[in-house]
Amino acid sequence: MLPEHVLGVLTRDMRSLHDTVMYLEKQLLKSKDPGYPLFVAKVPTAMNFVEKYPADLCFIRFNDIFSVFRMQMLHFTVVRLVALSLSSQIVKEGTPIITIMDPFYMRESIIYNDGDRAIATQQVQDFMLANIKKSGILIPYFPEDKFCTLIVVHPQHSHAIYLDSGRDHKKDYTHIKAILNDALTGFASKAGPLKVERKSRGGLVLTHTTNFCLRRSKEENGMDAWYAILQMQEYIKYADDMPTTYVVYKGRVPGVYDDWEDCRRWVHRFSGNYKGYPTRVEAEGRYARFLAGEMRDMRRNRMKTMAFVMMLIVTMVMFYVIVV
Repeated sequence: MLPEHVLGVLTRDMRSLHDTVMYLEKQLLKSKDPGYPLFVAKVPTAMNFVEKYPADLCFIRFNDIFSVFRMQMLHFTVVRLVALSLSSQIVKEGTPIITIMDPFYMRESIIYNDGDRAIATQQVQDFMLANIKKSGILIPYFPEDKFCTLIVVHPQHSHAIYLDSGRDHKKDYTHIKAILNDALTGFASKAGPLKVERKSRGGLVLTHTTNFCLRRSKEENGMDAWYAILQMQEYIKYADDMPTTYVVYKGRVPGVYDDWEDCRRWVHRFSGNYKGYPTRVEAEGRYARFLAGEMRDMRRNRMKTMAFVMMLIVTMVMFYVIVV
């Protein structure tokens, strides 16, 4: 099914899957009346996933596996299965900062009516509460069956970024925006005041950035879901290096800050210098060394100034003695 040079770089699991599919395909070709198998994966429990019927099972068609190997358009079920796997990996490895939500309800084909939107809103709200210590929630969303957008929600900062690799095709995010806004309002009512709050029509709202700059895929080539999966993997890969604490070295109010908004407030429209660090311990250590360096520079400059003044005084005295 795949050329030898590609098989050589596959992981052990992918090679095993490839060989299994090849074996089944050969057996089916020998059959006079072939029936293609349907693979079933059970959704893990106690993981804040959607577990109730019909969401308790993931059904993978045989041709969906072919689409994976051929880098073709992925079915929603495949994306959901990958998202659940990556989310389980985050929990198992204790990955900080981020988490991935079960995207079962995150389809325009489901949330177009009020009843399903209410269920989806409750799911998002409950997931925010269950992951209150996480600063970012990754949500794969299907505005249409053949398009997928990864939404990165930062509840505490009331901000949502839409990583839409197929921006050439205009999409309607009206329903998902309403769901996220309503979920944020419910989340804040139980979790307490947010670090950044924006209100509209009596409720809290997110700032929805839908034109975020990123690599684009060709229009309608079906690769949006692949981009969303790669983006989730990149978030996990660099999660340990993502800044949680910021140091303002030069700004209106230098210091160490645990929140980006506080840092931005003191460097915005100011020719300042700041940097983010993964832990507060590292940030405080770097800032302490910076202050120690500043003190050394101040003492060095003071000594240079005093030496200059002494030389100036000696020169004036000598000049006075010579003149007199």
